[in-house]
Amino acid sequence: MTDLTRLKLGATLVAGLILASGGCGAGSSPTAPVTPSPTPTATPSSTPPPTGMGLVEAVCRSIGYGRPKPACGKRETTTMQGLVATAIEQLVAARPEIFDTNYEIGSGGYRVLDEKAYLGGVQTMLAGLGVCSQADNSGVSLVVKNDNELDETYTILTPKGFIQRGWRSYVTSCVPAGFPLSPEDQFSYVRTAFFGYQCADDVKQPVPATGELPVVCSGIVTATPKDANGVNTPPEIHGDVVSWRLRSGADVVSAYPARDGNIFNYIVQARAVGTFSLCATVGGKEGCLNGRVTPYP
Repeated sequence: MTDLTRLKLGATLVAGLILASGGCGAGSSPTAPVTPSPTPTATPSSTPPPTGMGLVEAVCRSIGYGRPKPACGKRETTTMQGLVATAIEQLVAARPEIFDTNYEIGSGGYRVLDEKAYLGGVQTMLAGLGVCSQADNSGVSLVVKNDNELDETYTILTPKGFIQRGWRSYVTSCVPAGFPLSPEDQFSYVRTAFFGYQCADDVKQPVPATGELPVVCSGIVTATPKDANGVNTPPEIHGDVVSWRLRSGADVVSAYPARDGNIFNYIVQARAVGTFSLCATVGGKEGCLNGRVTPYP
């Protein structure tokens, strides 16, 4: 083999090696460019976090319902007195316009200028501390809990309209927690009973709870929706429709709507000695007064 032949053969081998390699020869497959995936971003929620009474309701839902008819009484020590005091302090700092700090009973017992804002504001601050609260019927007290083991009641407003806190504000404790009640327990029954009489001045009126009506009198009967704890159910729960019926005793009494226009009141006029039953139905629940007309004298 000549030197020229050797050179041609070497060049051919080098060319073959280049084509066989993946570098840049015509026989290589092109590599597709890699596009980096975008970093996912959080989508903001269209529903803002609850505030005010919405926050109170959310905290109470997270803790759960209480149980009807708990055992209640005053204890020597409290569990949430400090939390109530903290909530009041936070509200004074956040809403100074609802207080008159020039008038004070005790340390921090400022005059309250807006009682509704004060009560609701303390509830909101308590919710921020993880405490569920509910205003009682007095409008000056709160029932509070942070679990379902027990609840405590605090009167946070004095009769003269000043902040009340500390041991003096503590009212009672209930075991287990008795609020908030489930929807079924919020409206449990209808109490139908006498609450007053219309008699001559010389007639001794009976105690309404006895269900008695002197034959010379008329009686005012009221239907009161109650929860499982025996507390009056708010109208927004039981509704504003009531139906009355004289189930028995049409020969003993006459029954007709009260003249005051209150549909939850009815009048029973005695006609003869005997027994009768007057029933009221509210929200599908019926309660009856099983009464008795008594002789006179």
